[in-house]
Amino acid sequence: MKVREGFKYVVETKEHYPFPKWFPIQLRFPYEDARIKISRKGITLKSGFAWNGANAFPDHDWVMVPSAIHDGLLWWRHYHWEGRDRDETTDRELKSAIDQWFTDLCKARVPKWRKMTPTFMFFGVNVLSKMAPGPDQAEAHRIKTYE
Repeated sequence: MKVREGFKYVVETKEHYPFPKWFPIQLRFPYEDARIKISRKGITLKSGFAWNGANAFPDHDWVMVPSAIHDGLLWWRHYHWEGRDRDETTDRELKSAIDQWFTDLCKARVPKWRKMTPTFMFFGVNVLSKMAPGPDQAEAHRIKTYE
């Protein structure tokens, strides 16, 4: 049996999320696979897209959608560069835009009494992930075979 490990949540129905107006148009590289679709307009998480919630943060209801979008965009970022020479400047800009959108989505959903939380989350996804990176997307999404 082949099993894809490391996921807690699965999207039940296809969901589209438009890019914010500020998301740089030159970074909206089209991409599609069985789980996600990126167009110039936004990201579509397809039925069956799986993710593990917000790493190192409790899975509150207000962080679930942002964490799914963030994971989908990191998946896209990883596979965008596969087989290409990575442009470090463009990749840094893309990662920063992905992290900023995550923060904006959290800010729009977080309860008012937790207003500092999105700032800490941006720090976590943008700064701490560089200091102590977890497994890259290929490792995180690999399939294990059990006999």
